Amino acid sequence: MSPMLQAALGSIIRGLLAGAAGYLVSKGVWSSDAAKIYVEAATLGSLSLGWSIYQKWKSHQLIEWLQDLASRTGWHPIHGSVVQPPSSPQQSLDAGFRG
Repeated sequence: MSPMLQAALGSIIRGLLAGAAGYLVSKGVWSSDAAKIYVEAATLGSLSLGWSIYQKWKSHQLIEWLQDLASRTGWHPIHGSVVQPPSSPQQSLDAGFRG
């Protein structure tokens, strides 16, 4: 994610949280100092959560791409080469004992 996009998202989230905190300060639920701390903590927390979700999504896309590649070409991501499927279940069992 580009630094400019990170800064923009941080500003938007901070603005929304500051609005909510301002409302809570006006109702007397929070003091002004407490609201500042909560807004900062919530901004960092929501950005961290968003980044984690983004990373999981990208990782899932990579796994799907590798599975698709393996199914179309026979390429195996761990072995790094084309793996021929066994022609029979017995051949598969024999290969396991040799390996």
